[in-house]
Amino acid sequence: MTLMQDSAICNNESPTTAEKSPRLHTFLRAMAKKNASDLHFQANCTPHIRMRSKISPVRGKSLTGVEILEMVREILTDRQMKFFLENGSVDVSAQPRDCDRFRINIFRQRGEISIAVRGYRRRSPPSRNCIYPRPLSGLSSITPAWCW
Repeated sequence: MTLMQDSAICNNESPTTAEKSPRLHTFLRAMAKKNASDLHFQANCTPHIRMRSKISPVRGKSLTGVEILEMVREILTDRQMKFFLENGSVDVSAQPRDCDRFRINIFRQRGEISIAVRGYRRRSPPSRNCIYPRPLSGLSSITPAWCW
């Protein structure tokens, strides 16, 4: 199953419902379902995903610069798009319905548009799963911790 097909299953959506949202959101939902931390798009390359510190290509076809630009236009406001065109990069965030939050960096690289996405979990793991530096280890029972 490809990352795009798998994302329709996330949140019990039918493929028809998933297609109505921005195409990038489809990737983001799949990314959240797979607990991936990063997703990278580069023109004429297969998207790459980072899971458990390993970057791997996702199954599917390479995306052209035009396809990546279309995904960008679906998520940016007119003001953000103008900023991107004038400055060559823009940072935005997204949170598809019932999904994690994502930081998205859209930039030009070698004359083509690229996208780098970082996911943030809605819930942090239990503090017992976190590794703390020795001086802070006693604080984990007092204050909530955010870690992966």
